[in-house]
Order: sequence, then structure tokens, then C-alpha cells
Amino acid sequence: MHRRLPLANIVGFSLGVAVMLLVKAFSERREKSTTANSSSSSSLLLILGVDIAVDGLLIGVGFALGAQQGLLITLALTLEVLFLGVSTAMALSADGAARKKIIGTTAFLAVILLLGAGAGTFILAGVSGAVLDAVLSFSMAAILYLVTEELLVEAHEVEETPFLTATFFAGFLVLPIIDMFA
Repeated sequence: MHRRLPLANIVGFSLGVAVMLLVKAFSERREKSTTANSSSSSSLLLILGVDIAVDGLLIGVGFALGAQQGLLITLALTLEVLFLGVSTAMALSADGAARKKIIGTTAFLAVILLLGAGAGTFILAGVSGAVLDAVLSFSMAAILYLVTEELLVEAHEVEETPFLTATFFAGFLVLPIIDMFA
């Protein structure tokens, strides 16, 4: 926000929302096509994988900005990642997964986190402020989506529509853009 690059923020945020809506559509289609023998936690694992990858990217962007920023973001996301790992293990356990599968899946999610952090650190080191702003806005939209639309599903009292979801995120985008011009 301090660089005052609204277009980069609008593009990054909009792409973040679009990608998350596509992930949700894919997840819903996959959930409908599962058979009785399929795991009911597969959609949850897809969403958690995306969340972990975005968290890793965000950590990497923090380190691309500087060691102090990277450490701060890492510390901020540590508790969330811990709970996502526990949620994954519990969902797999409820599906009757073997202990090896539970450990392997959570280890795989840890690798995704490291890959996201590595990508964010090495690929984004030295890029322009506009690119960093776009990536941070993308990450902000993805995390907001995951928290509000997936992890807090029980908070929904009415059926959601893509338009309602897009409008919700447009409201979050307008406030930082207004702050850039203030």
C-alpha cells in the first residue's frame, strides 16, 4: 500500500479471487463425482494444499522483502499451519486412513509449504515493487477466501453465489485502494 500502486493491487487481488473460485468449482465438481469408495476428505485436502502453498508463497515474499519481514510472516503463519496439519490428520483419521498415509500426507503438505516459500524467496527476490504488490494482493485474497469461504463454512446462513462472493471481496479491495489515495 505504501508504494501506491493500485493497478498492481487490483490485478493481484482479482486474480487471487478468480483462482480461488476456480479451485472451489473444481473441488465441487470433484466432490460430486466421487464414488462411495472415495475419500470424503479429498476436497478438504485440495483446499488445504492450496492454502499451504499460498502460505509458503507469502513466507517467501516476506523473505524477498527482507529477513525481518520473512521471519515475522513465518511466525504469524506458524500457528495456522499447525492447525491445518492437525485438521488434515483428523480428517484423514475420520476417513479411516492408515497412519502411514496420514504422516505421508502431512509431510507432503510440509513440502508444499517449503516449495512455496522457496519460490517466493528466489523467484521474487529483486523484482519490481509492482510485482511484489500484485503477489501480496493475490495472497491476501487467497487467504481471505480460504478463511471466509472454506474454513468458516458454518457461518453461512444463506446459500452463496459467485456474485455474492465476488462482491464481498470487492469490498475488501476497495478499502486499501482508497487508503492509497488518502
